[in-house]
Amino acid sequence: MTNPTDDRNATPPADPVTPTPRASTTSPGPDASNAPSGMPPADIFPTARPSAGSLVTAELQPVVDAAIADLEGRVGDGDQAFDVLVARSETFPTGALGCPQDGEVYTQAEVDGFRVVLYRDERVWLYTAAGDGEPRLCPSDQKDAGFDFVPPPGFDE
Repeated sequence: MTNPTDDRNATPPADPVTPTPRASTTSPGPDASNAPSGMPPADIFPTARPSAGSLVTAELQPVVDAAIADLEGRVGDGDQAFDVLVARSETFPTGALGCPQDGEVYTQAEVDGFRVVLYRDERVWLYTAAGDGEPRLCPSDQKDAGFDFVPPPGFDE
């Protein structure tokens, strides 16, 4: 016999506060080679601008410092410092570390490493590193080897 006041088997009401997930608008993974020339490799931006104070951990600091030093040597130190948009540990799907170059051969195994994206004057530069922490620039075909900053959908949310 069913008790009309027993709601253990009832469907819970919909929560009007919970947002409906949006469909993904991200592009293919970081090793995708279908990005137009001059465009940054896919998935280099965070979904929201992080605060600089909480972004760089002690583990990431040497990689970030090396990337900044390398970039200053390439484009000069200018009037402004470089902002860090992304600094994270990452497992890359191949030895290309998210930045495949034409004519190069890479291990087809996962590689633990790091991703650092630096920003200044509406330009971004992508650095990746294997577990040794030695960053390498993922260059574009533009003079300063950087990319125009074009935030992905949802960047400012």
